[in-house]
Amino acid sequence: MRMLARPWREYKRFVAFIALMVLFRSAIADWNVVPSGSMLPAIREGDRILVDKMAYDLRIPLTQIAIAHLHEPQRGDVVTVDSSAAHELTVKRLIGLPGDTVAMRDNVLLCERRARELSAARARAAARRRDFARRLSD
Repeated sequence: MRMLARPWREYKRFVAFIALMVLFRSAIADWNVVPSGSMLPAIREGDRILVDKMAYDLRIPLTQIAIAHLHEPQRGDVVTVDSSAAHELTVKRLIGLPGDTVAMRDNVLLCERRARELSAARARAAARRRDFARRLSD
């Protein structure tokens, strides 16, 4: 027992520091290296980012159990996702919220809200072209 007491006295601050860092990184904030260039030009591959783990909810350290819900994700937020398919942490910008319809048409990304605005703008443009064509024919 004496043999363990001396090393414990010498290293207890170090062990406490490591334990606090593990709790801090699991529940409050973490830092990650960006694995890909999918967020160029804002975030480059290899950049280090600070992740606020309390942005949306408060969790029990070292678990995924939420204690309190703090905020809802907003369109445009940059989030990290643990991708089991890619076996790595990915960094993405949130473009859709629950209930939104997101589609890719002619290499253009459309969200439900923007699709309605685009449809209305196209309808107005078509009406202006018809009106202009009528004026030319008169």
